[in-house]
Amino acid sequence: MKKKSRAGAVLQTTGLILLLFVLVLCVPLTVPRAFGWQIYAAIDFNYGPEVSEGSLIYVEQYVGEDLAVGDMVTYYSASGGGVALRLVGENLYEEEQLYVTDGYGNGETVTYAQVMGHVVIIIPWLGLLLSAVATRAGAASVGGTFLLGLVLIVLGERRKQRK
Repeated sequence: MKKKSRAGAVLQTTGLILLLFVLVLCVPLTVPRAFGWQIYAAIDFNYGPEVSEGSLIYVEQYVGEDLAVGDMVTYYSASGGGVALRLVGENLYEEEQLYVTDGYGNGETVTYAQVMGHVVIIIPWLGLLLSAVATRAGAASVGGTFLLGLVLIVLGERRKQRK
């Protein structure tokens, strides 16, 4: 009888650990959105020395005229390359434009309309996780891990209740 209770406890504990793993995994990918922040993963080395490839980046919406030199901003690239991340080199208020640089001296001018916001938090390497979870296979893996955790908890409870 003790073996069954112990096995049930092991199953329940394993299930709980899996559920907590999924919860901890999803918190940095979901909770910041409640603050109105957007979440991006740095996918190349063109972000300057401040941001490493694979970092998770939280961006707060911001008006172009409120940005200052040295602020890190995200904007829609005019070349159609998606979202870019750069440092503000100069705010050209009259033209409603920003001169931005990648931190290595390469720069360009972007309009306020292109600016999405400024960077609030950078978490190194967590962007790799976001990239993996954002795929169908990644989402299926997270969902499967969650379901496995639930099944183990139920099986553990049934095993403990057997006499």
